[in-house]
Amino acid sequence: MLPVRILLLEDDTQLRTALGQVLELEGYEVVTAADGAEAVEKARDFPFELLIFDVKLPGPDGLEVLAKFKQANPDLPSIVMTGYATEADTLRALRLGVGEYLEKPFNSGVLINAVRRLEKAVFQLRQSSLLTDVVLKLVLWSLQFLNRDAAGSVKATLPPKEAGILAYRAALAQGYDESAAREAQAAVLLYLAQELHADQEGLEELSILIPEPVQYLRDSLQDGETQEGLLRIASLCSRLPFDSNLWTQVRPLLNEQDGSVSTRLREKQRRHLLSLGRSLSATGDVEGARSAFEEVRVSASPGERGFALVELSRLAWKAGESKKSLSLLRELMQLLPSLGPQACVELELEATQVSLSMGLEQGTILLRRAKTRLERLGLDTLLCQVNFALGLLEPEEITDWPRAIESCLTQARLDFLTGGANWLLPRLAKLEGVTPSLKRLANRIAQSAPRAVGRFLDATEDPVTLESLLNLLSSGGLSQQGEALQRLVKRDLGRVSAMAAECITRNTEIRDELRIYCIGAVEVWIGDTPVPREMWRTSRSLHILARLALAPRHSAVQDSLLEEFWPGTAPQRSKRNLSQALTDLRRALRDSNFEKAGATVERKHDSVLLNPDLEIWLDKDAFDQAVDKAEQAEKAGDLREAISRYREAVLLVRGEFMEDCYLEWCEPHRRDFERQYIRCLESLAHCCAEVGMNPEVEEVAAKLLAKDPCHQVAHRLLMESYVNQKRPEQAIRHFERARVTLLNELGIEPHTDLLRAYQVAKLAL
Repeated sequence: MLPVRILLLEDDTQLRTALGQVLELEGYEVVTAADGAEAVEKARDFPFELLIFDVKLPGPDGLEVLAKFKQANPDLPSIVMTGYATEADTLRALRLGVGEYLEKPFNSGVLINAVRRLEKAVFQLRQSSLLTDVVLKLVLWSLQFLNRDAAGSVKATLPPKEAGILAYRAALAQGYDESAAREAQAAVLLYLAQELHADQEGLEELSILIPEPVQYLRDSLQDGETQEGLLRIASLCSRLPFDSNLWTQVRPLLNEQDGSVSTRLREKQRRHLLSLGRSLSATGDVEGARSAFEEVRVSASPGERGFALVELSRLAWKAGESKKSLSLLRELMQLLPSLGPQACVELELEATQVSLSMGLEQGTILLRRAKTRLERLGLDTLLCQVNFALGLLEPEEITDWPRAIESCLTQARLDFLTGGANWLLPRLAKLEGVTPSLKRLANRIAQSAPRAVGRFLDATEDPVTLESLLNLLSSGGLSQQGEALQRLVKRDLGRVSAMAAECITRNTEIRDELRIYCIGAVEVWIGDTPVPREMWRTSRSLHILARLALAPRHSAVQDSLLEEFWPGTAPQRSKRNLSQALTDLRRALRDSNFEKAGATVERKHDSVLLNPDLEIWLDKDAFDQAVDKAEQAEKAGDLREAISRYREAVLLVRGEFMEDCYLEWCEPHRRDFERQYIRCLESLAHCCAEVGMNPEVEEVAAKLLAKDPCHQVAHRLLMESYVNQKRPEQAIRHFERARVTLLNELGIEPHTDLLRAYQVAKLAL
């Protein structure tokens, strides 16, 4: 058994040294302090189990120090030593529950016997603490699960799990022990579960396990009186998901003046809001979407603010507010010069889509600018789509239509063309018959953008255009348009209505594509339509779908799923849970009009698998394929091709891997992807540096440092890019920041390569 850990508090140097040696000879682990301040400081790194102290000390006396420690650990055993005890001191000691009372002078045997009498209490506390820790961990895990499901349907500005972690970290930073910090974390999660209307049945089942201090702390959070200590920490963190302005009060509690923790959490929060806003917009909740985008617009980094402006402009245009839409686009244009090359072209393409949807000539100008940037970046997959779109807008741009169309058809994704389906469709209709391959391309776009096709069929009055489009999309592009075609029949447009009726009766193969996004918060789309978060009865069914999509051959052993998603649950109950989750999965897809919802998931023998006939696109697979192609090109010496493929991979990264899944099985996958992404960025930065693409190096190095502030290669590449762009003074300033970061985080000096880059920058002044 581990020795008892003792903190000895005595201001007499000789006596303190002698008593410490006696205790150590008896096998105890001892740390000594001369006064109360030193005792508190040493207690931060030494989790002592027994306090031996003198009453009379410089500064706060021993009983005051004991009272402070008792706040965090009420059951702390203690031995008081005093040469002259007043009646008041004795009463204070009794009220504080001092275990032993020794009057000076005493011999060493008396002290050792007193310590041995208290050993039993220490060992009992250890056993109790171990049991409490196990229970508390179970409670924390269960509360995170309940909160995750509840938070999915509300607009919390910070995930509940993150609020709990903040409470834990703040408690530790303020000097509370591990146990108290965990209790604060659990109290915050319990409060949020109730505020977010988590599963009441689940909360009731959990209530029998929740330790009394956690319940007491949670009940105290609604107390209107001034809150101090651990209660203040828990109160602030529990309200943070609903009021981001509280960051200014939470940050000092963390003892981190640079705000690095809050910055990382706010980045995740803003990614969540952007994703939420897009989902709300796609499902018709315009006000909710606008609210989410406005929050990002006023508080985010320039890149995130740009995407929010694009979405707000799109919403304004759809609402008939053309002047407001144009104003938002102008605000976006002012942001572009402050962005890196890749972020700039991403936003430029988004602005192009909005402009062309509005029929603005500016859209063509933006598209030409984006084409120039894409050529420099080497993003060929997007470039071929942009070239084709330019050809539709200005036909003289393309002399070889078959070749332009084939270059698009070879691409795995047609995201830009799909996103512009509403303005592309009428132009595609005019090109009907130019080449057989056009029909294949048009049907691919239509299958990925069924909502745009339906809107176009409803809004178009010209029978000639409608007839051309029906002919063009007759090979599958109309397979999801039953209701729109029915409306077309009822409009009595002669030949067009007859063609629509024929399309309804034709046995056309339905090719709904299931798009699953795992790099970031998990999302599922059916073509161009997201499955709303509220469709998933629990996030567990959503994450099971992602788990199966990630598995080799889209299959997983049933027992593995049970252990991963319901660890520690009785076998029969976990099997029922799995059956219910799969039912919920099918229901979510069926309610989202996915034709093959009932056959999405199959159970064969002891395995659960996705239907092999489904068309599934997974962003993680696309990321892996792009990185593999990039590495092959880099080995072959084709750096431009490598840059293009690495950038394809980076474009797919929306955040941490499955960042909304907190189950343990996901953590190794998250760490592996983090390492893979960092290697991808490293390779991209090196390739860009080799071909002299200095602004691109600057942008990629900044991404690397956002992931790892101590990445010395990224620091060096960034400094070299500054020097190459005739900005040596900026390189020197960056070196000083890098040096401070390395010393603070790792306690090391910069590597020689970084020092060499610093000298080069100084010479370049």
